[in-house]
Amino acid sequence: MQKIAYDLSKSFDQDIIRVGAGITPSVGDSSTALLATTIEKAFGILASNSVPKSECVFFVNPKTYWNRIMAISKYYDASQFGRPSLPTGVQDMLYGVPVVITELITTCTYAG
Repeated sequence: MQKIAYDLSKSFDQDIIRVGAGITPSVGDSSTALLATTIEKAFGILASNSVPKSECVFFVNPKTYWNRIMAISKYYDASQFGRPSLPTGVQDMLYGVPVVITELITTCTYAG
Protein backbone atom coordinates (compact mmCIF):
# COMPACT_ATOMS: atom_id res chain seq x y z
CA MET A 1 0.00 0.00 0.00
CA GLN A 2 2.83 2.38 0.84
CA LYS A 3 4.46 1.80 -2.57
CA ILE A 4 1.20 2.67 -4.32
CA ALA A 5 0.92 5.87 -2.29
CA TYR A 6 4.54 6.77 -3.11
CA ASP A 7 4.06 6.07 -6.83
CA LEU A 8 0.89 8.20 -6.94
CA SER A 9 2.60 11.00 -5.05
CA LYS A 10 5.59 10.93 -7.40
CA SER A 11 3.31 10.97 -10.44
CA PHE A 12 1.40 13.93 -9.01
CA ASP A 13 4.66 15.80 -8.32
CA GLN A 14 5.86 15.15 -11.87
CA ASP A 15 2.60 16.52 -13.28
CA ILE A 16 2.91 19.70 -11.18
CA ILE A 17 6.52 20.18 -12.29
CA ARG A 18 5.60 19.64 -15.95
CA VAL A 19 2.84 22.27 -15.76
CA GLY A 20 5.06 24.66 -13.79
CA ALA A 21 7.87 24.47 -16.35
CA GLY A 22 5.77 26.43 -18.84
CA ILE A 23 4.77 29.29 -16.54
CA THR A 24 5.86 32.76 -17.61
CA PRO A 25 7.21 35.19 -16.63
CA SER A 26 10.07 33.48 -14.85
CA VAL A 27 13.39 34.30 -13.21
CA GLY A 28 16.50 32.17 -13.32
CA ASP A 29 16.77 28.65 -14.70
CA SER A 30 18.45 25.36 -13.94
CA SER A 31 21.68 26.42 -15.67
CA THR A 32 22.41 29.46 -13.46
CA ALA A 33 23.15 29.88 -9.77
CA LEU A 34 20.22 30.42 -7.42
CA LEU A 35 20.80 33.72 -5.66
CA ALA A 36 18.81 35.57 -3.01
CA THR A 37 18.06 38.24 -5.62
CA THR A 38 16.56 35.59 -7.91
CA ILE A 39 14.20 34.45 -5.17
CA GLU A 40 13.29 38.06 -4.37
CA LYS A 41 12.63 38.81 -8.07
CA ALA A 42 10.26 35.83 -8.13
CA PHE A 43 8.34 37.33 -5.21
CA GLY A 44 8.20 40.63 -7.08
CA ILE A 45 6.61 38.90 -10.07
CA LEU A 46 4.09 37.18 -7.79
CA ALA A 47 3.20 40.46 -6.09
CA SER A 48 2.85 42.36 -9.36
CA ASN A 49 0.46 39.68 -10.61
CA SER A 50 -1.55 39.67 -7.35
CA VAL A 51 -0.71 36.04 -6.60
CA PRO A 52 -1.18 35.36 -2.88
CA LYS A 53 1.83 33.74 -1.21
CA SER A 54 -0.62 31.40 0.50
CA GLU A 55 -1.16 29.75 -2.90
CA CYS A 56 2.56 29.22 -3.59
CA VAL A 57 5.11 26.48 -2.90
CA PHE A 58 8.85 26.31 -3.63
CA PHE A 59 9.91 23.01 -5.20
CA VAL A 60 13.68 22.73 -4.83
CA ASN A 61 16.26 20.06 -5.61
CA PRO A 62 18.06 18.84 -2.44
CA LYS A 63 21.48 19.94 -3.72
CA THR A 64 20.16 23.39 -4.56
CA TYR A 65 18.53 23.68 -1.15
CA TRP A 66 21.57 22.62 0.85
CA ASN A 67 24.35 24.05 -1.35
CA ARG A 68 22.71 27.27 -2.54
CA ILE A 69 19.81 28.39 -0.36
CA MET A 70 21.36 27.33 2.94
CA ALA A 71 24.59 29.08 1.88
CA ILE A 72 22.78 32.45 1.84
CA SER A 73 23.35 33.76 5.35
CA LYS A 74 20.29 35.98 5.50
CA TYR A 75 18.10 32.87 5.32
CA TYR A 76 19.52 31.33 8.48
CA ASP A 77 21.33 34.12 10.37
CA ALA A 78 18.89 35.67 12.84
CA SER A 79 21.31 38.49 13.68
CA GLN A 80 20.67 40.13 10.30
CA PHE A 81 16.93 40.65 10.75
CA GLY A 82 16.20 39.74 14.35
CA ARG A 83 14.92 36.30 13.32
CA PRO A 84 15.86 33.82 10.59
CA SER A 85 13.85 33.68 7.36
CA LEU A 86 13.58 29.92 7.92
CA PRO A 87 11.90 30.32 11.33
CA THR A 88 11.59 26.75 12.55
CA GLY A 89 14.56 25.21 10.79
CA VAL A 90 15.29 23.65 7.47
CA GLN A 91 12.72 22.54 4.91
CA ASP A 92 10.13 24.85 6.36
CA MET A 93 9.17 28.22 4.91
CA LEU A 94 11.04 30.77 2.83
CA TYR A 95 9.51 34.25 3.03
CA GLY A 96 6.33 32.60 4.25
CA VAL A 97 6.15 30.10 1.37
CA PRO A 98 6.46 26.34 2.04
CA VAL A 99 9.62 24.65 0.74
CA VAL A 100 9.32 21.16 -0.75
CA ILE A 101 12.59 19.39 -1.42
CA THR A 102 12.41 16.89 -4.26
CA GLU A 103 14.85 15.26 -6.64
CA LEU A 104 12.25 15.61 -9.38
CA ILE A 105 13.46 19.19 -9.88
CA THR A 106 16.68 19.50 -11.86
CA THR A 107 19.60 21.00 -10.02
CA CYS A 108 21.76 23.90 -11.06
CA THR A 109 24.78 22.93 -13.14
CA TYR A 110 26.58 26.16 -12.27
CA ALA A 111 29.91 25.34 -10.63
CA GLY A 112 30.90 28.78 -9.31
